[in-house]
Amino acid sequence: MKNFKNNIILFSSYFHALLFTYAAVSKLLDFENFQIQLAQSPLLSAFAGIISYIIISIELLLAVLLCIPKTRLFSLYGTLFLMSGFTVYIYLILNFSDFIPCSCGGILEELDWSEHLIFNLICVILAWIAIYLLEKSLSVNWKHTFIFTSLTIFLASTTLHILYLNSEYIIKKDNNFTRRFPHHPLIEEKTMDLGVNSYYFAGIHQNEVYLGNKTSPLTLISIDQDLKKMRKHSIKLENNNLIFKSLRIIIKSPYFYLYDGTVPIIYRGKIGQSTAKVISYQDAYFNQLKVIDSTTFIIRTESSKTKKQVLGILNLQKKTRLNLSENIISTNQKNIFEADGQLIADEKNLYYIFYYHNNILKADFHLQKTEHLKTIDTINKANIKTINLENGHQKMGAPPKIINSNSVVFNGILFNTSHLIGKFEDKKQWKKSTIIDIYNTNQRKYWGSWYLQNRGNNKMSQMLISKEHMFVLIGQEIVKYRIAQSLQEQFKTGEAENQSKE
Repeated sequence: MKNFKNNIILFSSYFHALLFTYAAVSKLLDFENFQIQLAQSPLLSAFAGIISYIIISIELLLAVLLCIPKTRLFSLYGTLFLMSGFTVYIYLILNFSDFIPCSCGGILEELDWSEHLIFNLICVILAWIAIYLLEKSLSVNWKHTFIFTSLTIFLASTTLHILYLNSEYIIKKDNNFTRRFPHHPLIEEKTMDLGVNSYYFAGIHQNEVYLGNKTSPLTLISIDQDLKKMRKHSIKLENNNLIFKSLRIIIKSPYFYLYDGTVPIIYRGKIGQSTAKVISYQDAYFNQLKVIDSTTFIIRTESSKTKKQVLGILNLQKKTRLNLSENIISTNQKNIFEADGQLIADEKNLYYIFYYHNNILKADFHLQKTEHLKTIDTINKANIKTINLENGHQKMGAPPKIINSNSVVFNGILFNTSHLIGKFEDKKQWKKSTIIDIYNTNQRKYWGSWYLQNRGNNKMSQMLISKEHMFVLIGQEIVKYRIAQSLQEQFKTGEAENQSKE
């Protein structure tokens, strides 16, 4: 019986020594990928750098100590601590994470996360049995063994929980700029060749995606969401004697709207009909516009008083149609360019994403209730060199560093194109992709990121989001992606990873 107990102790010791050796060597041989996988962890993203070195060091140290009789008991407690921590980590991933990352690779590469959990539990039990048998042979009271093994497991669980909370704090509050990459949040389904690359998204109505054409501004294209059929619609303007710089179309069911902004005019027509009539003339010049309803619009324009970019409400039903909010986007701005950004909206809120720093303005459609959010990068001030001209105007002295661009929002879920690379990200992958960061603005949270692959030399130019799909324009193609269930749930529940807050 004594030999049998000794064999179990030796088996547990050598088994874990072999396991740790193989795991550590596997990580070292592909160390960069190991760090990237840790950085993508929903629980330990912020500590990926230091943890990658600590884990390998501990595994190699334990592998040696497990083979030395005098240090075997100590190293078995270390094994129990480490394997308990791994087990708790996997349990949290499976039960509390918004997404499950890719497998960790190495010796267990072929196992899924549930099988990982079972394997780790077996290792924990095996280590505990070896400790019990070894301490029993040393005449240690079983109560002592029970207390110290329980304490070891508790400390492992507590340590992991503390790391998780601190990692979350850094990502949420300190903007450590470590991205997370959920497993396949969007999956390509179909592509259609449009023939030219001058199209832009006008909107979605019922089961059709609508495209405008920059080179043919009075042409509206409708495509069924299966990307099988394309129809061309010609638009006639009630007043077509005006000269436009860039006439654009917006779909807001049941109407379509045409505007330029350099000409103070807005047209409206019913979807399915060809004529668009003037509904606003000489009310406002503007450079961006969002349709709220058939008679209400949010615009961005230049203030005649301050010469800065400002937001305003154009309400065609009120006596004073235009009401400007001077300080919403230009507060504390040193120059006119710092307030530059993109105006977007969903069914409930308005959003203004700044191009040159990491701020997002969220507001109601009355521009009264506002919130200030941030993207996950660390650039909170625009780095723009300006030159003051003799006529009082400003111009950029050098090309600015663009932080954010090309954003869309659906049910409070913001998809933002970022121009900055985060920690532990592959530079080669970055160069051949467009990075899209996803935020839940209702919960002020960052959910995750996604690489959208280029097609040849063509990058994505625009996105459009529906409940189940994302459509993108790349070169002369429109590509349809299915939104994974884990991301669709964000449209309903608003559960996601935290976004930093001012």
